[in-house]
Amino acid sequence: MERKERIYQIWSELSDSFPDKESQLKKLCCGSKKNFECSHCQSTRVELMKEEGRCLKCRDCNSKTWITSSTFFRGIRKPLPYLAAIYFLEYGIALNSVELSILANVTQSTAWEIIKKISLIANASMPAQGERVSVRHIVKAIYKRSRKTPRDCHPAQELEQETEEDKTSTAITISMLESDDARLLEQNSIQRKLAEQDRVILEAIGQSPLHADEICSNLKLGPSRVLPSLTILELDGLIESVAGNRYRRKLLNPVSDEPNYLSLSQNAGTMIGATIEFARSVYRGISKKYSQLYVALLWMVQEGEKQGWQSILARCRKFDHFDKSSITKFVTGQNLVMPHFPDSAA
Repeated sequence: MERKERIYQIWSELSDSFPDKESQLKKLCCGSKKNFECSHCQSTRVELMKEEGRCLKCRDCNSKTWITSSTFFRGIRKPLPYLAAIYFLEYGIALNSVELSILANVTQSTAWEIIKKISLIANASMPAQGERVSVRHIVKAIYKRSRKTPRDCHPAQELEQETEEDKTSTAITISMLESDDARLLEQNSIQRKLAEQDRVILEAIGQSPLHADEICSNLKLGPSRVLPSLTILELDGLIESVAGNRYRRKLLNPVSDEPNYLSLSQNAGTMIGATIEFARSVYRGISKKYSQLYVALLWMVQEGEKQGWQSILARCRKFDHFDKSSITKFVTGQNLVMPHFPDSAA
């Protein structure tokens, strides 16, 4: 079954099982339990006071309990997008922000942040003894920019931006918020692989400036096809315009120190291949700065498939609330922590 068909099948199951906000909230906060319970006396004889929002009143001790207080879900406006992101993970599917925003009817930036918060939990939950490999091994998946990408350079150039902290620390952290405007992240051309036509036009441009008309003539393409590609390539930092509507290839320092694949264990090779495929097929590429995020999320997908329904939700319920400021502090170092993935991840 194709990914799209599988997504709609799972969404239909989710909608039937949790048709309203109360059932969605109950699933998030209660997990495998059938009902809410009082945080003071653990009685299940509680009443949801809808006029006061997410407040429970206990019929036994008369105390009130705010059901999302001091939890990962504190302050959420809608329970559905959180439930959907977790539900799909436990069926082996990681939704990207576009898919989640459409299904749950939230903005793409909100969907992006939800996925990143869950990914932070995944990263914190991974076994600490995972194998460490250079981030260069997943360079084939790195073609999205981040705030650390050098200006006018390809996203892979971020591999060269090693800080003193990266050199001295072996701790792996991640940044899960790639932009204040996640919608622009998805739409910006520099975050995707070059289209075939863009690549052909790039190959036709050398170090000597060529007029746009010459490029059209050499490739036998009309201006309506060439000019948009020239704009894209210039925004990507691959070419530059000079006086007289002429263009030339922009010199970029190549990413040095190709990874030594011969030094990898068989398991590490499998993990790297799985991560590259996951990042490219689901997210259409990643940035270096946030690459640990996707490793962790893939691990969580595999754990969900092995342990079944409730396992990821149970992990989330063990964590406190994350706000945006806490998320932005994380950044991937020069090495990735690669947990052991099942053979099925390859």
